[in-house]
Amino acid sequence: MPWLAVPWEQEDRRRELAALLGVQGIPTLVLLDADGSVITADGRGEVNEDPLGENFPWRPKLVNILTERYAGKLHDYPAIILFVEGEEGEMEFAESVLLPAAEQFAMVTDSNRRDEDRLLHFFVGCDVSTERGCVALTEME
Repeated sequence: MPWLAVPWEQEDRRRELAALLGVQGIPTLVLLDADGSVITADGRGEVNEDPLGENFPWRPKLVNILTERYAGKLHDYPAIILFVEGEEGEMEFAESVLLPAAEQFAMVTDSNRRDEDRLLHFFVGCDVSTERGCVALTEME
């Protein structure tokens, strides 16, 4: 392996690291900054959605497109979802509408929370599947 790894024999260290990073299953890909802060605990999902790494290092966004990855987690936290028909211009407009509210909310809440620990999530949902992977309304029923 070209990266650092905790030897399998060091079970206590592996457990401590897993607890520190919130790892609940294998495989898990957690990306860290140079200072050790978590960029994303869902590196697997990021790689699946962006296999070419165009948005690497996948820093959390305040407004996300509602994809299957997020739809499955909607029962875990409250969310605001703005649904549009799915044309690119509408998607960008919806993001621009939600972004000020998401920024304001982030300023008044603990900004040190990891992305998945935020108290409220903001999404753009669409009526048809798009290149950006948006979950269609009919898929959510």
